Amino acid sequence: MIERVWTDQVRDKLGKFPAVAVMGPWQCGKTTLARTFDGAYFLRQKWSIGCIGPLI
Repeated sequence: MIERVWTDQVRDKLGKFPAVAVMGPWQCGKTTLARTFDGAYFLRQKWSIGCIGPLI
């Protein structure tokens, strides 16, 4: 798997905070990055909020 540029930064922030927002343009790897942490993550597109993945 490709090591993402922001993986270490997100991991560090998750150690300090209960949630981290990952924002960026369409198809830049936000969901792929979120899936690497095996936790719950939320996908917000336009004005709807959906939950994808297991809730822990």
